[in-house]
Amino acid sequence: MYLSANEDASYTGTNVVADVAYDAFLSSTDSTTATHAYEIMIWLGALGGAEPIGYWSGAIASSISIGGVEWNLYKGTNNWLVYSFVASSEQTSFSGDIKAFFTYLINNEGVPSSYYLQAIGAGTEPFTGLVPGLLSATTRSASTPRSVFQKEIGQPLPCSTPLCSESC
Repeated sequence: MYLSANEDASYTGTNVVADVAYDAFLSSTDSTTATHAYEIMIWLGALGGAEPIGYWSGAIASSISIGGVEWNLYKGTNNWLVYSFVASSEQTSFSGDIKAFFTYLINNEGVPSSYYLQAIGAGTEPFTGLVPGLLSATTRSASTPRSVFQKEIGQPLPCSTPLCSESC
């Protein structure tokens, strides 16, 4: 099973402070309007000194290898619990299995495998210094096989079998 994504990112200009990231929200309830329990961010780039929630407390884990990239993991709150995987060096291109990040959190941080994926997106989050058109992130492709998520929003994560075995 594979929840694949491909993204390219580029920027020009000065004084750009932004992240380029995937952003997912999880809930214990099968509803797109339920209160989020978790936000999972995957930062491909932390441009101009952008910092994830939890940065000042320090990384809770370092040198996590997922998709051929080394990640540092931060944890903080923003009305819900936020986990941010931040690439140890800027990634201008990423192609990999997004599910691997969820699996890491289930195995190592206690995120319940019974929770539901409410929404997932990709793009940029500007903080300061942006002029329109200077920062772009393009999702080249994303594949969510029906065997992974029966519907785009509201399927248990990862599924009813432990860590969503190949038979899911």
